[in-house]
Amino acid sequence: MAGTVRIETYRIVLALTLVYAFFNFRTVLKRADLTDVLLLGLIVIAFASFWYNHSLQKAIESTGLYSLETLGAFYLAKLFITTPERYYKINQAFIWILVALTLPAVYEALSHHRILHEWAERITGHISIDYRLYTSDYLRGNIMRTTSVFAHPILYGTLAALFFPFAILLFWRQQKIRQFIAIFGLSLSMLTTLSSAPLLSLIFQGFTVLLVKFWHTARRFWVALFFSGLAGAMLIQALSNRGFFGILISYLTFNPNTGYFRLLQWEYSMDDILDHPILGIAHNDWTRPYWKDWMGDSIDSFWLLVTLQ
Repeated sequence: MAGTVRIETYRIVLALTLVYAFFNFRTVLKRADLTDVLLLGLIVIAFASFWYNHSLQKAIESTGLYSLETLGAFYLAKLFITTPERYYKINQAFIWILVALTLPAVYEALSHHRILHEWAERITGHISIDYRLYTSDYLRGNIMRTTSVFAHPILYGTLAALFFPFAILLFWRQQKIRQFIAIFGLSLSMLTTLSSAPLLSLIFQGFTVLLVKFWHTARRFWVALFFSGLAGAMLIQALSNRGFFGILISYLTFNPNTGYFRLLQWEYSMDDILDHPILGIAHNDWTRPYWKDWMGDSIDSFWLLVTLQ
């Protein structure tokens, strides 16, 4: 800890990246485009939001941390992943790191022993994850939702899902056994998290692969399928008392309750967004009805949280 800021390894890396970007400002300026301008605009709006909703000191502290995690990550990629070859190697490296974590993940799921976190705690002397991740809340059947080296199963599953399309593409083009092993490892990793979001992403990506593969030979079929699906969703939305997304989370999530909570987050946070469309609410609590005191204050959608704050 440094004051109220928790010092973590990734933040040190991002801070060093921003220092490097500062000393190579001409290179940064030469490569700047609309994305750089929009990100800087986001930082300015974030500063204004924190100042308006809290205080100048809070604005400086929170915007500094927000800039570190936003601009630091952006320039880490922009300054170091500069060629297709580097992009390929970075993706390959991440895929095989995740594949290497597959066996510990399977062990964690079956034995209920978060072995990697316990090793980290012994080495550092710090508790690395929330105690609730050791409770029955994270058991589904007789399987524990794996976190691997991450703070939550969703983070682990989402990262695996992020690199899954690249693994599919490599297997599609090279068709080597090691690419198949990578696909199997990533798929198994996502399964051990027992998290709906990565698995739905896996289904969507598989559907996208089929779409790309057979688009030219069955274009009319895909167009018809899309509009048929859209019409079906609109019909369900009009006739069902739960709506399309309510039914979707009932059947395509491991725990419909968590999906229902997320629908409520969207429903009730919209009032705050409409009341504060420009500067948001920053770190103030978002509005929930008095009879939903049992709801936590977290917002699980990244984009909804950015818009709200």
